[in-house]
Amino acid sequence: MVWVHTLRALDRPELRSLGRSMWRELARGFPYVEEVAGDAYGIFGMHFETRDFGKFPTGLTPEPQQSAEA
Repeated sequence: MVWVHTLRALDRPELRSLGRSMWRELARGFPYVEEVAGDAYGIFGMHFETRDFGKFPTGLTPEPQQSAEA
């Protein structure tokens, strides 16, 4: 559902602020991703790809980029 809402927010400018809010909340878990992925491997025996886990989708950074004119 995260990616469905992400795509909607990227497609519809009126939803952009909600997309940023969602990613702001998701970012709270970024510091724990690698630890939990390791724990999940121990439990499920599956490797979870964590490459680039701390990157935000373009246009949905929690703080929008200010234009140079602002």
